[in-house]
Amino acid sequence: MNDLHNPERQLANIGHIVSRAAELHPDRVAIDDLLSDRRLTYAELDMRITRLARALIRLGVGKGDIVAAMFWNEHAMVETIFACARAGAIVAPLNSRLLPSEVAEYVNDHGCCAIVAHKDFADHFADAEAALRISRGDLEGWQNFETLIAADTDAPLPVTTTFDAPWRLVSTGGTTGKSKGVLHSHVGTLFTVLADIAEYGIGRGWQTLSILPTYHVAGMEWGLFTILWRAGTVVFPADTSFNPQRYLAEIRSRDIEYLALVPAVINPLFGAWDGVPLMGPRTVVTTAAPTSPPLRAKLVEMFPEANV
Repeated sequence: MNDLHNPERQLANIGHIVSRAAELHPDRVAIDDLLSDRRLTYAELDMRITRLARALIRLGVGKGDIVAAMFWNEHAMVETIFACARAGAIVAPLNSRLLPSEVAEYVNDHGCCAIVAHKDFADHFADAEAALRISRGDLEGWQNFETLIAADTDAPLPVTTTFDAPWRLVSTGGTTGKSKGVLHSHVGTLFTVLADIAEYGIGRGWQTLSILPTYHVAGMEWGLFTILWRAGTVVFPADTSFNPQRYLAEIRSRDIEYLALVPAVINPLFGAWDGVPLMGPRTVVTTAAPTSPPLRAKLVEMFPEANV
């Protein structure tokens, strides 16, 4: 029974999701980022995550430190999420729709030691106190995301986090006051994702077209982690706002199997649909709000082979 309390048996990290897929399917496409025009295999994604994690550690980010992140739905957000986890840090993904004053208050109140963001959002952090700033794109006073990745080694990092260790700080909606941070553990996320895979019947190698925001729990766990755990492909759209015509075209041309949606996009999708059923999707899930029977009926009509 003493073996059950062996500290090594308590080690866990969500980064295993990617490293395991890279071990089994190194050449399979993990991320097809149409916005950034970049496609990454699992081997490439795993390498870049480790290099970014090493860069964060080298720049002083330690175990338990909080790192603010703000990106579009793009490969850099995925890399930042997993790199923070591998470094033992806690990622604080931020809503890109927040006002700069809200961002600064949240980042400062929670003691974020670093900021990793797309250059489009640099102004949101003008009043943030974090000294370490990393930008995807060249910005004065910020370190360059790609330069840091290129400069470090991809030698595997030892796992130092335990099941119960926190890896993500999620901001609440602030309905009863200003937005607050909620910590999520590695074990909580791992079991949640496994439950999602089982419930949704997600197959190995499936594809998804991810429009749920990657700063949101549903965007990460439903839109990303379920597919990455099954060594599938996450496709990020080319648009920073929802384009129903292009979304449907990508589903049809790629035979996308898994869709994670919110009710607000169903009517625009139905309005843009040409009436020809899309037979590729096998699972369609909705989140954020209840999906009414009329909206569910539209999904069934558009995706007749899908479990909705």
